[in-house]
Amino acid sequence: MYATAEKSPIQKAYEQIDDYYVQTMEMQGTSDKLRNLEGLFDLTESKFKQIDECKNDLVNLKKNWDLISCIDSQFDAWKKTLWDQIDTDTLTQSTREMQSK
Repeated sequence: MYATAEKSPIQKAYEQIDDYYVQTMEMQGTSDKLRNLEGLFDLTESKFKQIDECKNDLVNLKKNWDLISCIDSQFDAWKKTLWDQIDTDTLTQSTREMQSK
């Protein structure tokens, strides 16, 4: 479907999610160091809740793209099915299962 030199939108999304995850983990490390310094000087420790929210958002994005990838590969497999081999009951059941995900 896609040329070998060109990456699919799903691959690009995974790469971007991975890049942002690495950046977020670097920020997490920095925030941990700052919290340690705050504790050393008896300062109120900062929460940095935006970093935790960002990690949760990245996990949810990854799950969404996993589902998109699953659906995309399922439809690609269905496209290869010949007309005389189509089992509509199985297709309908598979589609319902995907909707429940």
